Amino acid sequence: VREVRYDGKVTDAEARFTATVDVESLTTNEVSAILFEGDIAVFAPELPAGVRLTRQAAEQNISGGRFASATRAGVYRLHCAKPGVHTLKLEVIARITKAEPWNNIAFTGPPAATASLKAAGNTGVEVELLSGALIEGVGASAKAASSIAGVVGADRVVSLRWQSKTTEIARKSLITVDTAASAVV
Repeated sequence: VREVRYDGKVTDAEARFTATVDVESLTTNEVSAILFEGDIAVFAPELPAGVRLTRQAAEQNISGGRFASATRAGVYRLHCAKPGVHTLKLEVIARITKAEPWNNIAFTGPPAATASLKAAGNTGVEVELLSGALIEGVGASAKAASSIAGVVGADRVVSLRWQSKTTEIARKSLITVDTAASAVV
């Protein structure tokens, strides 16, 4: 994999990325490599001849009588049977995990020479890059902006979090008072 470019849009309901993947195969035999790992769905509207995408189901191992378990989300593999340079446009939808007030996503991409990321939220959404290097952020501050651009790190993990500032403002505050009084006559 030569290069991966993620261009995404995040909302409270969905995190959708268009992943442009440049791959090269030098052999006429079919070769395969892991393209994505994580709790995601990948759609390939159109693939070049000789290129296909497969998904392996999640694995779960539970050891002993304890609840110690190791889970691995779905794995998407790219199979290439035709030599040449191929550019793939894939739609990647990541499952959102909520940790109030933040929405989080994380998935692992392919080992590529370069991997860049752009993500944008609606107006009033604060987006943060959790893994990799931030190049630019547009909004209130570079760390918490409504749109960001960065480079995915060597760990290949695309990890973001975001929150809606309107949700933050709309919440009513809860104040409790505990009073202890004594009187001596």
